[in-house]
Amino acid sequence: KVVLATTKDRQHRIYLGKGIYAEVTLRYVAKHYRCWEWTYPDYRTPEYIQTFEALRKLYHRQLLTQHRP
Repeated sequence: KVVLATTKDRQHRIYLGKGIYAEVTLRYVAKHYRCWEWTYPDYRTPEYIQTFEALRKLYHRQLLTQHRP
């Protein structure tokens, strides 16, 4: 998931405290990030999706490296 922090309350956002809400803006399904109907237009672009997918792969490789004996 890609989660954004915001100060604006909406029905799909979760209150974290101190006036901050969390919004799941992208979900990971079948090896790709997918948008929700409320996902901001800039996060829908191929450039953003590709960036988040590349970051996820990098993070996954780092986790695998850290857990090797």
